[in-house]
Parts: sequence; structure tokens; C-alpha cells
Amino acid sequence: MLLLTNDVLVARQRTAQLYHKIREGHALPPLESRRVFYIDLEAIVIASDEKSIFEGNLRQTFSQAVDSGNIILYFENIATAIRSAQTLGVDLVDILSPYFESPEIQIVFAELSENYNKQLSHESRLAQAFDVIQMKDVGMSGIIDLLQQRALMRERRTSVVFTIPALEKIADVADRYFPTGVMPDKAFDLLEELVTYASAENVEQILAVHVESFVSKKTNVPIGEPTEEEKQKLLSLEDVMHKRVVAQESAVSAVAKALRRARSGIANSKKPLGTFLFLGPTGVGKTETAKALAEVLFDDEEAMTRLDMSEFQAENAVEELIGFADTGKSGRLEALVRQRQYGVLLLDEFEKADKGVHDLFLQILDEGYFTDATGTSVNMRNLIIIATSNAGADLIWELEKQHKDISEEKRVLVDHIISHGLFRPELLNRFDEIVVFHALQMEHVQEIAKIHIMNFAKRIAEEKNITIAVTDELVDYVASKGYDPQFGGRPLERAIMEELEQVIADEMLKGTLHSGDTFTFKKSSEIPSSE
Repeated sequence: MLLLTNDVLVARQRTAQLYHKIREGHALPPLESRRVFYIDLEAIVIASDEKSIFEGNLRQTFSQAVDSGNIILYFENIATAIRSAQTLGVDLVDILSPYFESPEIQIVFAELSENYNKQLSHESRLAQAFDVIQMKDVGMSGIIDLLQQRALMRERRTSVVFTIPALEKIADVADRYFPTGVMPDKAFDLLEELVTYASAENVEQILAVHVESFVSKKTNVPIGEPTEEEKQKLLSLEDVMHKRVVAQESAVSAVAKALRRARSGIANSKKPLGTFLFLGPTGVGKTETAKALAEVLFDDEEAMTRLDMSEFQAENAVEELIGFADTGKSGRLEALVRQRQYGVLLLDEFEKADKGVHDLFLQILDEGYFTDATGTSVNMRNLIIIATSNAGADLIWELEKQHKDISEEKRVLVDHIISHGLFRPELLNRFDEIVVFHALQMEHVQEIAKIHIMNFAKRIAEEKNITIAVTDELVDYVASKGYDPQFGGRPLERAIMEELEQVIADEMLKGTLHSGDTFTFKKSSEIPSSE
């Protein structure tokens, strides 16, 4: 049997359903004694150094299955496996052909419809041996039916009762909040964990709220209605973010409003939590806004993961992100999402990425997932995705010279970007919000300088017990050294290092500044000093 699908997970779901029916005694008589095994052909290729070893391993696997007489072998991504075997000089179909007609074994191949049409439809040996079936998604209702059967069995053994809303919630959250594994297996596993939880907590009836609470603790993802604390955090998002992000009121407001829509449940749950394109010149606070958002929403700046999109300009850029089918090597995006499925994903310098990468994110922004090199869906619906770009920076400068409000000139800026071929209209339309950052003026840089100096002063006080007097004179001096109209506030860190950190380090080494002392900046002929 050759199963065709738009998502290999669908075939895996159906095979998993068959496995569970057999194990629980609900299969029809011809299948009731069968055993189902998943064979990873890619892994066998990778583990084999040469042709003879691969052929030997493969024949041994099939011979054992034939000898057992009750085996169903399930394979995925057969087109990729055929190509990988060819690298060893092996005709995979030729080796497997003797087993296709064996009555002692049943073989199921699963393949993406697109791959079959492009690579396998011409393969007569497969067409003659297999019934080709186009599959449809099992659907949430089918998974809930299976959960009901499983829940009834557990109720008889443990007296733990699941309500229908609880089972519906299990199906929903297992699919959304657990990035690895397949449905319905993920839902079954969650149900079993909830049985254990209910027994330990003396809970006799599992409600939807129990499911939400359990999954939230397990994944560290807020699920269900926002708590009062979270509501206040969302409602005051602008004020809290402005403690780190200077100016850019329109940008911060746009982000905050979009996130409140997402968390309130109004936004489309099939998409990421929020998707934004930050446009603006260098050093105006685009990355700082993303960091501030991570810190405010997730209480941890490390909740932001950054990808430098200038690294994905080559022809194999998409494979670098989603993985390599021929070698089995995981992609960087896949690995990042599996490591941190809830947080902020920053796509820095997005305009520099290959057009194929833009196409990949076209799907991600629209549907909240992508398919990796193995045909497995990777869930990105629990992420806030922020792409930054300097596209249109020159126009922003020109508009500001004309004293125009940048936030009101967004349409002009977007048309400029499209006309120059930097982004396609369909990609721009997929973002929840295009956020424009204006250039920083001297007064803004002074505010940023004060924030950086205060943070530095706090660190020195904690680590060295030295107090830094943060005066207007110090702030103005560092801001003047760190301001560059072209690079915004980016040179500030270097200015603080050269004009403040270095002076303190020198004073400490000379023995003129000690633990318990206060450092006061004084400007004399542009040379800072301490007392």
C-alpha cells in the first residue's frame, strides 16, 4: 500500500490508530494478530558505510519480518530513501521488489503527494505492486472518538472520569503545545499522564481546566484564560517596555495591541502568537524592542532566540533551516523551535535571506508551521515572530528631513520596498503588523545613554561596591560621544566602554578608586576624570 498525503503526519496518525486498535483488541480479525513496526530507512542508510552493509542490513530486516509472518512494516519518505540509497550505489526498489508480493508480510509506504508526482509516479515497479491511496486528515473529531475509547478503559481501571470538554481540550493542547511526536499518540500520552496526575492529587473527575493547568505547568506556556497578573502585564505593556525602549511610541503601541488581541483569544489560533516586520534605520531600537518584549512577557530576555538571516543567502538556505533529507542532518530553525517552542523568534536582517527562505516563512506566517526534511510538521504557533530590516532606511531619512510623521507614511514606505524588489506583497501581507521605527534624535540618545549608564552603575555597585554618580554631565558627555545620525544609538555601548568603563578600570589599577568609593565624572577639555 502506498499512502499519499499533503503531510506525512496524517499517514503516521492513521498507522498509529491501527497500532492502538490492534493492541487494545479492537482490530478486525485479519489484523488482530498483526504487529506494526516503523522502519527508518534513512537511519539505515546513514548507519551503513558501504553498499554491502546496507544491503545486508535491509535484507536481514525484511527476512525477519517474513519469518515472523504477522508483521506490518511502515516506511515514510520513500522517495528520499531511494535517493539516499543511490549514493551507496544501491537500487532500493530492486532489493525490495521480491518482498512486495510476499503473503507473509505487509508493507506500507507513506509519501508526500508532491514528491510522488515529481519523483515516483514514473516508477512502474511501485505502481504495479502497490495500491496508491490519497489520504485525508483524520480530523479532530476522529481523535476525540479515540480518546473517548481510551478514557473509558482507564475509567474502568482507575475510576478517574474524563469529561467530554476535557477530552476535547486534550486533543487541542496536545496538538498545539507539544512540538514533537504525532497525533493521536501525543493525545494518548497526555491522557495517560493526566490519569497519573489525577490519582496523585485525588482528583476523581478531570475537567478542561485541569488539562489546561497541567499542560501549562509542563510546558511553561500560559493556557486558558489569562490570570489577573498576566492581564495587568498585557494592559501595561507599553509602559513597561518604554523602560527599555526610548521613543518609538507608535512601534511599541502596535506590538502591544497585537499581542493583547492574540492572548485574549480573538486572533487566529492557527497562526503564531504575533508576527511583526520591524522597519527602520540601524540602531533605532528594533532588536531592543524584541528583547524588551521577551523580558516583559516571559520574564527572561533569554526567551528571545535570534537568527542572523544574512547567513541564509545560499542556494541551500532552506535546507539549512529545515534540515537535509539526504543526510538526515537537522535544520537550525527546526532545532531552535524544538528547544524553545514558546518565546520570541528574531529574524535579523530578514531582507538579506534567499527568496526561498522568504517562501518558507510565507507558509509559517500564514499557517503557523512548516514541514521539515523528514516530512514532519514543526509547530510554530506558540512563538512571537519578529523580522527586522533596514529596507527603506534611506526613504525614512528623507521623510524625516521633510518633518513628516513616519508612522503615517507607512504606505509610501511599503510601496517603495515592493518597487525595489526587497519584499514581495504577498509576504508583507502575511505579517500581523508592519512596524516603522523612526530615526533617533540627540534627546533620544541621551535617554538611551542614561539607561545604559544606570545599568552599568548597578552592575559595578553589585560587583565592586563602587558607586557611580549618574549626573547630567556624564549622560550628556557619553551621549555626545556615542551619537551618530547614521547609526542611531548603536555606538553608545562603545562610548560607554571607552569613556566610562576604561576610566574606572584605570583608576582602580592606579589605586585611586577602591571598594566603597564614589566615582564622580567631571569633564575637563573633553577628558573624563574621577574624584
